[in-house]
Amino acid sequence: MGHSHTDAPRFSLRRLLLVVAIASVVFFLYGVVLRWHEASVERERKNEKENRIALASVVDHFADFQSKYGRIPKDLGEIEETVGAPMPTLKKATTEIEVGYYPKGQDFLLMYPLAAPDSWNDWLYDSTKPKAGWVEHDW
Repeated sequence: MGHSHTDAPRFSLRRLLLVVAIASVVFFLYGVVLRWHEASVERERKNEKENRIALASVVDHFADFQSKYGRIPKDLGEIEETVGAPMPTLKKATTEIEVGYYPKGQDFLLMYPLAAPDSWNDWLYDSTKPKAGWVEHDW
């Protein structure tokens, strides 16, 4: 009842090379995905910092305009002409989002719509509630 020579597991160099090649490809792809994710997270951190600066500067532009002219601008073109530059944009991933301007009497609402695949939310600034600053509004 001894084992024959053919019953013993065989070492297959070809099988070993295939396993090593597959493992190498999997680890390589994992590394690529990890680096891509880290770059995305870093880009979003940078965007958040720049977005906070942009939000503050938009409000400052409107406050400067109001103090200079004693009224709110008719439209974004008027304030951009006074400032000498377009209003700052917000960045979401690789997309730049322009501010929406909605005058109402001597007050106004500013809005940056930030659509995401799983939700709709906006950053709103209501000039009647300046102490609230920019408020994130979920729909």
